[in-house]
Amino acid sequence: MRNMRHQVRVMRPPEPQGEGGQLNGQPQELYKQLPCSIENTGGREAERMMQMYATATLKVCFYGDPNKRVTTKDWLEVLPLAKPARRLNIVQVNDHQQNGVKIELVCTEGEGL
Repeated sequence: MRNMRHQVRVMRPPEPQGEGGQLNGQPQELYKQLPCSIENTGGREAERMMQMYATATLKVCFYGDPNKRVTTKDWLEVLPLAKPARRLNIVQVNDHQQNGVKIELVCTEGEGL
């Protein structure tokens, strides 16, 4: 896998509750300091992704835990946290070995916290 010189915090929104499905509570921290690589997509790869996701700009790779699977409802916060935090919204999750270990995410820059 690529050079994992970055660290991110993986966050999950609270579960919907109540009759209207409101999100009550705080987001759950799925991973605290996850080593990963964050790369801009370049050339043909960006062109291929643009056909599927018009705003996909980043590829994030890491080794995950099969018991803590990352989904597209989660988001990443790049560490160290700044004000506003750099947030990466997950557009696509690629589990290469279908076992939740080697993960590649397609992400977009999102709103800071």
